[in-house]
Amino acid sequence: MKTLQHAFLVLVVASLTGPTLAAPLSIAQYPLFLTNRVLPNVLVIYDNSESMDGTMAGKLIAGDDPTTRGNTARTVLRNTINSFSSLFNWGL
Repeated sequence: MKTLQHAFLVLVVASLTGPTLAAPLSIAQYPLFLTNRVLPNVLVIYDNSESMDGTMAGKLIAGDDPTTRGNTARTVLRNTINSFSSLFNWGL
């Protein structure tokens, strides 16, 4: 019984103190697919550590060899961002 009284007291105090830290719930009044399109955000994190100077087989190579992990990743990132630049908000 004491627990029930405590719960009731908490509800009364919560209703008197106003809104808490929770954000208000916003429900759309019309289907979301009818609204303006918002581009999704994509963040790309590129690792430029020494291990990226190696080939996929693990051999370390210094210089501008196109077979290194770093150059392969840069090529893939460049092609992907160029192909899909208008579909996403890109961050690097």
